[in-house]
Amino acid sequence: MSSKAPTLAKTAAAASATAAPAHGAAAHWGLERAVSLAAFALLVWLAVSLVRLPSLDHQMVSQWLKAPLAAVPTALLIVTLFWHLKLGLAQIVEDYVEDEGGRLIWLGLIHYTAILVGAFALFAAMSIAFTGQG
Repeated sequence: MSSKAPTLAKTAAAASATAAPAHGAAAHWGLERAVSLAAFALLVWLAVSLVRLPSLDHQMVSQWLKAPLAAVPTALLIVTLFWHLKLGLAQIVEDYVEDEGGRLIWLGLIHYTAILVGAFALFAAMSIAFTGQG
């Protein structure tokens, strides 16, 4: 009876090891869908907000962006779009790049480029929001 106990323990450990990647994939899939939904909702908000402005010249949009109810969703939109970009491109690399070294290089490049360009976009939008100049 004691000889079966290690076998059951090994079987349970093997089952949990194979279940972990599936759980991670499901969580990643859910995250991609949540980010996509948030990006879509914020893009609809942006389109409706811009259509409601009397004009789309620099002064009018700068004045609009100074309001907290415009600046905060704009910042969230920028973060969400670059996060969505990073997740999507990383998924393509993980699915189609077979070489482990090449995959790591591409994933690092995608990750840091999304952060860098997203930070520049966020800085540009917030400099307009806080100073009115861009």
